[in-house]
Amino acid sequence: MPLEWSDYVKLALASSAVSSVIALAHSSWKDGRAHKRDARDSALTAALVLEQYARDCRSMMYKASPAAEEAARTQSYDPVEDIGLPQFQFPGEIEWKWLNHKNAVALREFPAMLLSARRFLGATYEFEDPVIYAEELEFQCAKAAKKALELAAQARRKNGVSKWEPEGGDAELGDELNRLVTDMEASREVFYERQAKMHKEMLA
Repeated sequence: MPLEWSDYVKLALASSAVSSVIALAHSSWKDGRAHKRDARDSALTAALVLEQYARDCRSMMYKASPAAEEAARTQSYDPVEDIGLPQFQFPGEIEWKWLNHKNAVALREFPAMLLSARRFLGATYEFEDPVIYAEELEFQCAKAAKKALELAAQARRKNGVSKWEPEGGDAELGDELNRLVTDMEASREVFYERQAKMHKEMLA
């Protein structure tokens, strides 16, 4: 039976609808791939910056220890004037909107954490002796470096970026920082317990 003109119109409309759906699906697929690529690129950029910051903090720790010794020897602030928590800033090209949301929040909170640590160090420098400042700087650098590596690993894992495979002097960086922070926290706890005991005995 020959088709009526209205049948041809219906077929044309159906064909057009199918073509639109296919085109939309293809566009969505391309957009999805582009967004994943943008997320990987941004996550990799963030991770590389954080991993370098961990190295910078470790270098500052190496400077803090001899500075503390020299400050103790000279009873002067001069040895600690040029040391401090390294500056940090994420590059502007990171596209935060494509990153895993929880990861993006954690990453963007990191500079604020460093600002708080820097303010605390400023108060320590002003009100404590230089040896205590240098020791506190070493501890804050270790904590910042440890956190930076944790955030970098999370950024890679949550956004489909390959795991960091450090070599040479960086091969044991994560384990080294974990050990240092644990040892420092234990030493500080013992110190504070002794201080509290001495204070209690003085009041008795």
